[in-house]
Amino acid sequence: LPNQHVMIRFGSLSIYKPETALPTVMGRNLFRYFWDWMKVTRPSLVPPERKYVIYYTRHNPIVTGGRQIERNLELQIIELIHLKMAEHGKTEELYVFNGNDENGNTLSVAAQFHLFRSATTAIGPHGTGLVNAIWMDPFPETCSQRPQMLEFTPGPDSIDVHGGLFNGHYTALGRGFPMMEYNMITYTAESTKDVVYINLDDLALALDRMWGSVNDF
Repeated sequence: LPNQHVMIRFGSLSIYKPETALPTVMGRNLFRYFWDWMKVTRPSLVPPERKYVIYYTRHNPIVTGGRQIERNLELQIIELIHLKMAEHGKTEELYVFNGNDENGNTLSVAAQFHLFRSATTAIGPHGTGLVNAIWMDPFPETCSQRPQMLEFTPGPDSIDVHGGLFNGHYTALGRGFPMMEYNMITYTAESTKDVVYINLDDLALALDRMWGSVNDF
């Protein structure tokens, strides 16, 4: 706030200076500090036997801002992800994440960290739940081991959703977080600010390309 002063009594304070006039939380400068902090405070990885493909759903009473996948379509999306995981020999468990535990209580930050650190892939509509992707493995040994994100975003055909602009979404995460493989699917024309749709053929193609198509494209 203007004219407010902060006194650092112990340790030090690093100030993030955005590199553009329109800063985003995914800026490279911020991530340099974030990676250093992660290496010191959260270096451990989850054992390989505990791995997930996470599907993020916005169907949660506390979620505001609309952009909920139409319910019947979302069931088909989850079924298709299951199918493609089997086709590509994915041994992870599919976890449908809405921010709550099995009792309907909000997951703690620590629980969300451990869940996403265990994930190889995060899939779902644009929303704050996908920001948890920053906890995914930031130290892959090879490019093929990089965590993957597939985000559903507004696009030119869905102007009723955020004006159809998609460049401001988590594409910025992909630019600022090179350890992650970022992919996107844009909403279809019938999408509104409240209920959104994607093309299932687009999803199938995206999953094939991410996980290694049976046709080797």
